[in-house]
Amino acid sequence: PIHAACRERASPKIISLLLETYPLSVQLEDSTSNLPIHIACTDYHMEEVSLEVVSLLLEKWPDSVGKVSTMGQTPLSLLCRSERAPMKVISMLMKNFAHVISYKPDPWSRNALHEACQARAPKEVISTLLKKWPRSIRETTPWYKQSPLHLACMSRASDDVLRLLLREYPFALIERDVKGHMPREVEYATFSPNMTELLECVSLLLYNQNDKVMAADVLWYFSQKRWWDGVVIVLNICPTVVQHMDIKDDIFPDLLYFIGCQSKLLVVWEVIKNNQELFSFAAS
Repeated sequence: PIHAACRERASPKIISLLLETYPLSVQLEDSTSNLPIHIACTDYHMEEVSLEVVSLLLEKWPDSVGKVSTMGQTPLSLLCRSERAPMKVISMLMKNFAHVISYKPDPWSRNALHEACQARAPKEVISTLLKKWPRSIRETTPWYKQSPLHLACMSRASDDVLRLLLREYPFALIERDVKGHMPREVEYATFSPNMTELLECVSLLLYNQNDKVMAADVLWYFSQKRWWDGVVIVLNICPTVVQHMDIKDDIFPDLLYFIGCQSKLLVVWEVIKNNQELFSFAAS
């Protein structure tokens, strides 16, 4: 009964009553080899996953958080497969069961970030996963060798999500999957004019990483458009590029603020080191 109750989105009160009546039911698989926790974390009938129900199930059997569904999915990866991924439930899992973020039951499983990118999960979900497990951005899927950026492009993710993935790992833009496709070339990929321009500029830069003049031109272009994500991508690829350009005074404060918030320490140091006149001005 508890499997059916979870599938039909029964209230937390009913789930609690079923668990009290038969506590071991939380460990039983249904006819399709799924546990109650897997059903509770699956997006059925376009109804939101209940934080209270998931909490009740995990309270009764904490180890279920790492159990694999019939499709090889953990509760976290199932949650991330929904375009309406419930941030409250995901946050609860990552806070109380941190080990599940990087957990993969076998080498042929996909991680939670893969699922979130393919499901067009909101930027908030993608960002949270990356903060908790940064190296997941570099992992590819087992069969097709697709990066999170491949999957995001294939699912036509928002520009915000694409910029976030690019900022975290721009080199994914020129990595190829098992079919030899780069993210921009995968099936179903379409981009807005601004994103197309950003992708073209970053690709050009990645293929010419030693060309500081080109990097300076791209950075200047992004700064003029105030595409700060693009600026950070350029600086992450080539931190010393600031030596080769002259940034206008009216743009530099915004640029420095965004770099300080979003970039690696090395990038911030390179910018400051090559613009020391800012400090002499502040001291005067």
